[in-house]
Amino acid sequence: MSYGLSPSPIRDDEEQRALVQEFAAAMPPQHLEFLQRLRVTFTCGDFFFVHAGVRAGYPVAGEQETDLLWIREEFSAQPKHFGKYIVHGHTPVRSAEVLANRANIDTGAYATGNLTCCRSRADACWRYDFDLSPVSADQHRPVGNSDHPIAFRARQRRQPLSCLR
Repeated sequence: MSYGLSPSPIRDDEEQRALVQEFAAAMPPQHLEFLQRLRVTFTCGDFFFVHAGVRAGYPVAGEQETDLLWIREEFSAQPKHFGKYIVHGHTPVRSAEVLANRANIDTGAYATGNLTCCRSRADACWRYDFDLSPVSADQHRPVGNSDHPIAFRARQRRQPLSCLR
């Protein structure tokens, strides 16, 4: 649940359009400005962070933005190393998928309540798993300058991504 919305995991085109409108109305302008300023990719040492993935055969620095945001099967089926270890999402999985050439950390938090994220240094990367169980209204904590409370009960598990060496 983001910004008070509760989307169904499977929705038709009409539901999708309605959700987009509800989301646009619920998102504070400063959150939209923040998201618009974000880079499409981030590199930290041997790690390349991207939303969807990369296309094999291209240097990661020369990837097309469309692929970085939307590629799926062509990327996930690729067993070769991409020059950097790719950390991505875009394709929800039940638990983080850590392979020799990539890690998919999209655990579908919007629908499952399970959030997986990474913390990185040039020589290491850690995976954190959170259970975003609902908490009572009096336990909500505001984030940033927003009056939209974001609350979760974190059951954190830290695990190194030791697949590089």
